[in-house]
Amino acid sequence: MMNPSLQVAGNVSGACAPQSVENGKFVATYHGDNMKPKISDGDVIYFCPQDDLDLIMYGHVFYVETDDFSVVCHVRRYAPDEDNKVILHHANPEYQDMILDKSKIRSCYMADRIVSVSIKQPF
Repeated sequence: MMNPSLQVAGNVSGACAPQSVENGKFVATYHGDNMKPKISDGDVIYFCPQDDLDLIMYGHVFYVETDDFSVVCHVRRYAPDEDNKVILHHANPEYQDMILDKSKIRSCYMADRIVSVSIKQPF
């Protein structure tokens, strides 16, 4: 598995800026709005490598990187062809789901912890 470039290409949202990397795990600051309200711009996410794409814990938040884009999103099972494809799902309903061939995934990291750093305004 390659080290993540942590950049977004094209019109896919959900970039991460790495803060530290150790043993394939990394901590990153999330930038974007595709995962609102679950993850907000500026939140910190701790990621662990997902080496075997056949053992993905569907429904969890992942950082997925392909040759064309990278994104933070939920990875869901694609029932018609679950051996070869996954659904990239965004918490924000303004973003459409994407069906992706597993073979296109260059690296995949599961979110272990999400730390909200957004400041809430008092009423």
